[in-house]
Amino acid sequence: MILMLEVKTIGEEVLKQKAKRIFKKDIVGKKELIKEMTELMRVSKGIGIAAPQVGVSERLVIIEIEENENYPDLKKLPLTVMINPKVTPIGKEKVEGYEGCLSVPEIRGVVARYKKILVQYLDENSELHKKEFEDLQARVVQHEVDHLAGIVFIERVQDKKTFITYENYKKYVLRK
Repeated sequence: MILMLEVKTIGEEVLKQKAKRIFKKDIVGKKELIKEMTELMRVSKGIGIAAPQVGVSERLVIIEIEENENYPDLKKLPLTVMINPKVTPIGKEKVEGYEGCLSVPEIRGVVARYKKILVQYLDENSELHKKEFEDLQARVVQHEVDHLAGIVFIERVQDKKTFITYENYKKYVLRK
């Protein structure tokens, strides 16, 4: 089955909805969706993608962190599929950092996120995981899980003056 997925951008109703839980018995039927979301994320040069971003209102997130010119300090993370992820902050410390999103093309903004989190989720084989993430990996997980609640990162930007185009982000932020 070919799904022919495309990234949904802000303004699309699916990005505003709370995503539905995936039942364990249904996970096996998500293999093709996971494969196509992974391919789309890689082709789009993203480091994470959530099912609502491809028009599917289900609690599914995929993250893969390789070398990335947009996030030079990001610690690598092998392909990770999170089904029904639950994020719990570890401590109260938050850090600010620039974020971008495939669903908000060409725009970056500063968002405060928890520095360290614990995530409980099922993988594509229905295995339960509890894993800690910190720093930029924690930021990526929180960003993607926000999509499952119908939240896009621009809603979390406190100081609207931090919005910047991708070109200016490369020019003024990455060159520092």
